[in-house]
Amino acid sequence: MGIVGLVYFLLRPLYLHYQLLQHEYSALVGNSKRYSKTEISDSVYYALPDVESPALEKRIPVDGNHPEFVVQIDQAVRNSKATLVKMQLAETYDSFLPADQAKAGKSQTSDLQTGMENEKNPFLQPVWIRLEVAATKEEWIRLIDELQKGDRLISVTVWKYQWTDEKKPATGTIYLTAYYYQDSRLKKGK
Repeated sequence: MGIVGLVYFLLRPLYLHYQLLQHEYSALVGNSKRYSKTEISDSVYYALPDVESPALEKRIPVDGNHPEFVVQIDQAVRNSKATLVKMQLAETYDSFLPADQAKAGKSQTSDLQTGMENEKNPFLQPVWIRLEVAATKEEWIRLIDELQKGDRLISVTVWKYQWTDEKKPATGTIYLTAYYYQDSRLKKGK
C-alpha cells in the first residue's frame, strides 16, 4: 500500500484540477455558442440611474455652457496660496503653440503638442486652458493637487515650472483640459 498510496496522494490533486479545467472548458464552449448568436451593437446606449446622473453631470457636463471650472481653477489657485498671473481659454490647443510651431505642424513636435494630442477622446469635447501662475515649489505642488481634487473633471496635461529658490516664487505655466460630453443622446430632452 505504500507506493500505491503515495501515487494516489500525488496524482489525485492533479486529476481533480484536470476535471475542474474540463468543466470550465465545457462551460466556456457553451457560453460562446450561446453568445455568438447574440449581436451586440456599438451604438447601445445605457441610461444611468437617477442617483448617478447628477453627480456625473457635475463632473462632466452634457453641454459646454458650464464655466464653473473657471471658478474651480481660481479657488485652487487661492487655496494653494499661489498668484494667478494669466488664464486663457481656447477651443483648440493650437492657439497655445508659438506661431512658427503652429505653422510647422507635426514636423516639430513639442511636449505641449504631444501632451495635448494624447487628450483626444471621441465622446468628450475638451476646453483647453493655459494657466500662468507665480508660486514657490511648495505652492506649485499644492496647486497641482488642488486642481485635481475639484468636482469638475480637470486634467493637468502639461506643465512647465522651474524654481531656483524653494522659498522664492517663480512663474510657471500649466496646460489644463476641462471636458464636456459631445454625445447628442445625452442632451436633455432627447
